[in-house]
Amino acid sequence: MASVPPRQDRPPRALLDLVADLAPLRGELRTGRAVVDASIAVRRVEPDLGRMRAGDLFVALPGASVDGHDLVALAAMRGASAALVARPWADRLGALPLPLVVVDDPAVAVSGLASAWRARLRGTVVGITGSVGKTSTKEALAAALRPTRATWATEANRNTGLGVAMTLLDAAETDDVVVLEIGGGEGRDEIARTCAVARPDVGVVTSVHPVHLATMGSVAAIAASKADLVRAVPREGAVVLNADDPLVRDMALLSSAPVRWYGRGPAADVGAESVRSAGLDGTDLVVRSRGLRHLVHVPFLGGHAVEVVLAAVAAAEVLGVEASEAIAGIPDAGPLVRPRLVPGEGGCTVVDDCYSASPPSVRSALDLVGALVGRRRVAVLGDMRELGELTGPSHHEVGRYAAHRLDRLVTVGEDARELARAASDERPGVRVTSVGEDELDGALAAVRAELDGTAVVLVKGSRALRLDRVVDALRL
Repeated sequence: MASVPPRQDRPPRALLDLVADLAPLRGELRTGRAVVDASIAVRRVEPDLGRMRAGDLFVALPGASVDGHDLVALAAMRGASAALVARPWADRLGALPLPLVVVDDPAVAVSGLASAWRARLRGTVVGITGSVGKTSTKEALAAALRPTRATWATEANRNTGLGVAMTLLDAAETDDVVVLEIGGGEGRDEIARTCAVARPDVGVVTSVHPVHLATMGSVAAIAASKADLVRAVPREGAVVLNADDPLVRDMALLSSAPVRWYGRGPAADVGAESVRSAGLDGTDLVVRSRGLRHLVHVPFLGGHAVEVVLAAVAAAEVLGVEASEAIAGIPDAGPLVRPRLVPGEGGCTVVDDCYSASPPSVRSALDLVGALVGRRRVAVLGDMRELGELTGPSHHEVGRYAAHRLDRLVTVGEDARELARAASDERPGVRVTSVGEDELDGALAAVRAELDGTAVVLVKGSRALRLDRVVDALRL
């Protein structure tokens, strides 16, 4: 199996080469008390002091609670090769015992470094975006490729512009494929700016839903933002689109590259037949592509599992990997393909899907749990954030949906109180408890009262609520 070397084992780059890459951004090297010569090398570019290793270039970025410039001296003590800092800060500073790479804006400089490194990469760069399914599709595609291609992919969900730049900087010149998860929740032009750095050869769009409405304003704006990935793919590249989503289908008109379709319908290039949920054991389906049919079992749960498999196969095929080879690797995708199962206390099974939450993804998770005959069905559902003016109606609709699929509902957060009220009104027989964001002990007590060997506990909510703490508390 072709594998990617660990990040820390990648060949270091000369610090002076990095400074040269920043020349268009007025980057300059200040040595302070350090002696700088061509032998000084940088292993990685890292803005997180907790993740920094000796030999890294520490990037000083402003944070919600700590300015990275306040950590430069500590980074030097931990063995940083140099620090990338803002010019106004450096101008006020005395000499430090490590070199400083001085720029106007360190965040912009990281993108500049990534853009310069992107030009050196010989492999194919794949960008994946969409309202739902980005991370799962990225993980499944990387797993599909790794048996036959040296593949580097976004770590966790580092899908902001900075995260994409960091993924590119961690890629090796020898990688065959670099798979990038590209977000878009920080503004209408975020994906366009990110693609200007990443310059994707292949673009994959999974779906468009009313997610990030608080920042994007409308579903039309969300679709236009996702379409920026399609626009960025060159004529000689390829675009992979979800044929089942009408807003994604419309993006084909914007592509100068060939389009490959995936979806459940018969018109898709890569389609699904004989789909069957195996409950908590995963999903069975037949993948149809290029005149052949492939029987597939994947350990992925919920209705989105089919779309994840089809997207990964379609993207792998445009990269030259046969469907049978891709299908063999997909089941090895990591735990970021959600939801995942966790054995819990009292003999229960926890369905951990607390990575994010939107109306379609919550309904999909509820369908999974609701179909489990003979099990006690419990759910901890938190706020669905960034829905703008649809916040109230969306929680109300999901509450009504949940009422018919659960025996016990616990909601967490102020927005989710409307979800709880709607569930109670829709089906008075379902037991409902509603707690605030800071009252997880109350949520856990309500869940623990339901636990037995038949209980299945779904945990789902927006990442800001940190409902992973509920999963950790219930985990055996």
